[in-house]
Amino acid sequence: MATYLCLVAGRLDDVLTSLVVDDESGVVRVAGRTATGPRPMPVVVDAARALVHVGNGGDPHSITTVTWAPDGSTSPVVTVDCPIAQTYMSVVGDLLMAVSYAGCELACARLGADGLVDASSWQVVRTGHQPHCIVPSPDGRHAYLSLLGEDRLAGFRVAGGRLVPDESLGARLDPGAGPRHIRLSPDGSSLYVTEEFGGRVVHLRRDSDSGVLEPSGSTMDCVAPEAGLRRGVFVPPGRRPAVDESERRIWGSDLVIAPDGAWAVASERRASTLTMAALGPDGRFGARLARIVTQPQPRGIGLIGPHLVIAGAELGDAASIHRAGPEGLSELAVVDGLGGPVWMESVPLDPA
Repeated sequence: MATYLCLVAGRLDDVLTSLVVDDESGVVRVAGRTATGPRPMPVVVDAARALVHVGNGGDPHSITTVTWAPDGSTSPVVTVDCPIAQTYMSVVGDLLMAVSYAGCELACARLGADGLVDASSWQVVRTGHQPHCIVPSPDGRHAYLSLLGEDRLAGFRVAGGRLVPDESLGARLDPGAGPRHIRLSPDGSSLYVTEEFGGRVVHLRRDSDSGVLEPSGSTMDCVAPEAGLRRGVFVPPGRRPAVDESERRIWGSDLVIAPDGAWAVASERRASTLTMAALGPDGRFGARLARIVTQPQPRGIGLIGPHLVIAGAELGDAASIHRAGPEGLSELAVVDGLGGPVWMESVPLDPA
């Protein structure tokens, strides 16, 4: 029996909920709730130190670091200021990286030997238009940034504990695609990116030595024709979309890749669906395995161990846990009381 701790950021209730999940049975236990700062969203886990960093909204922007106990209960450690509003956070080595979609900024800070954010070390640089996600390669040598407002990916080399821009590592997507969230295959040979407006997941081959990306031409379509959705459109931050800019428009969101690289699952918010496809040995998409309706407006989805996918209702209170396998997706459990679940991260947890 394998047990996992799933940490869920509730953006409506300003809370981080810890769930203990049995991988075999799907039984879920709420182990604790910890208040964070306002409107928590990006979450990054330091499993070795039993720490999780939670990006908060509000003014000033901040990051709350939380620890967990063997029984899955959580408690806050410290909250530090952050110079930008975080849309996404990730860690490479001892460097915490955060991007601001509205501010078009990339911020980096050192993590100390104790794993805590050194708030005196923040460095902020401008990016291209509307950065949405930054992720490191599995080997920690490169990082990739999605620029939703420019339909491209930007690349960096990680050298001397800092990010060095490298134009050779970037890639262009189709005009109007809106690249949003990035995932890499476990071996780092493939990169996948969701299109917010095009409704697809795009596969790119990655050279494991140089880090250079090359589109393979393989995609996963996350929108059923019968859904009647039109291509999405970019709306500048701070402006409320007109009816025609939002009604029946594609609104792609999040993505997970199986730990063994065998399948991918992506969420689409307008139709509230999850789409799953097999992945071949070369990382390209194979047969579609499932397309199901899940929680309303699933902005965030996450993995729980090797077999489970959790999807949350951004403007609701619940998340659904689905089992993923060769037969597709099946719902195992629904967890209530999560206060607008938008971000989920999981780690193995020994039974209490």
